[in-house]
Amino acid sequence: MGNRQVPPRLHSLSGQSLTSPIPVVGAAVPAAFKFIMLLLGYIFAGVQLVGFFGIFKEKPALFRKYVTFNSVILYVGLSAALTFIGISAGRHQAAVDQCESSFFSSGNQTTTAETEGEQICNIFTWVVLGIMGGLWIVIFILQVSDLASLSPPN
Repeated sequence: MGNRQVPPRLHSLSGQSLTSPIPVVGAAVPAAFKFIMLLLGYIFAGVQLVGFFGIFKEKPALFRKYVTFNSVILYVGLSAALTFIGISAGRHQAAVDQCESSFFSSGNQTTTAETEGEQICNIFTWVVLGIMGGLWIVIFILQVSDLASLSPPN
């Protein structure tokens, strides 16, 4: 018999882990964020199947629908991500407070330690927001160039 490994379930490979993410210290987004992005991810995966069948069955009309649906869901997803980055930037102080309570909450801190904790959390949350914004820009540029290469010439 030996030591048998159970193959991973399909839902663990499809992004289901988004429903229980670790908290991002520098982000202060609404609780519904993970479910909105999860739903958009599943829709995006379904659209990819349409594109696959359009190529596999050699149906140009189906592939054109794929390009259209892919473009729409991609821009909706990117818009949602940018919106949540903006919300997180607007709720910067809430993220700093959450960081302080998570990492610097000791009952007998001096004023200097509290100030240092606030400074560290303030810098860290801005760095996290900058990384999220920079990653959004990179993904946007790459996806727009990919979609431009998929679009039929006029």
